[in-house]
Amino acid sequence: MPPRSRRGVLATLGLAASVAGCLGAPRPDPVDTDGRPASTAAVTQFRGGLRRLGALPDATIPTDPTVEWVRRDLNTGDHTAAKASPVPTPGGDIVAPGDTGEVRRLTPEGDRVWTAAVEETARGIHGTPVVANGTVYVGAYDGALYAFDLDTGERVWRRRLGDAIGSSPGYHDGVVYVAVEYDDPSGAMFGVDAVTGDVVWVDRRPTDHPHSTCAIDRDAGRLVVGANDGVLYAWTYPDLTVAWSVATGGVIKGPVATFAGSAVFGSWDGSIYRVDVADGTVEWTVDTAAG
Repeated sequence: MPPRSRRGVLATLGLAASVAGCLGAPRPDPVDTDGRPASTAAVTQFRGGLRRLGALPDATIPTDPTVEWVRRDLNTGDHTAAKASPVPTPGGDIVAPGDTGEVRRLTPEGDRVWTAAVEETARGIHGTPVVANGTVYVGAYDGALYAFDLDTGERVWRRRLGDAIGSSPGYHDGVVYVAVEYDDPSGAMFGVDAVTGDVVWVDRRPTDHPHSTCAIDRDAGRLVVGANDGVLYAWTYPDLTVAWSVATGGVIKGPVATFAGSAVFGSWDGSIYRVDVADGTVEWTVDTAAG
């Protein structure tokens, strides 16, 4: 039998994938927030999709919410804080990472299905996982990107990329993209093969502990990410050549969202920026008078 290509393997693995628009209510096809298929078998990504919009236009808010259950074992480490978000699985379960360095799969009733752990748990996990191809991908503060089997929690691979990963990975077409920090301080953007964990792309321009989560805008053909050096970086996508960079007056620590050909993000110079993703032109800024 001839060897199978990486994309062939991914296509097979992802035949049954679906998107959970809310817990317990899977949709038949994975969709990004631009209305197009999100990626090869992508299920769940931070802020709802590759563009990181965080918009759920069809969602409703309960008029009289009640607490159904509580688990107090997710964020109890020395660096305790709920920085990462739980994400739904296709069948309606929840994958919840924590500052303990553990990742748990829970049922909608809060019962544990499995628990997996990263190797160095002192500062745990700050990024939100990606669920794709029956696999949970998440970065940790031990500087490694992990892949765990969604069904069993068994580690598929671990790839040490730097000294810390505080951002949330993004997944598209068989590659996991993530910003990585070094103690120097410096940093890099990586693309990692989702099946093997091998590095397929790296750019070390983002520096000073890049903590921001990247966005991929396929309509505009751009991948963008901010860094603690105060610069927003852009590459062409999917060929990943340098496109442009634009400097702000402060750290860019939060995620970048793209919409209608623009990137929107906050800087610790106190402003929110909207930047044209085609050429990096600053379209407007809003001074918030705060960090």
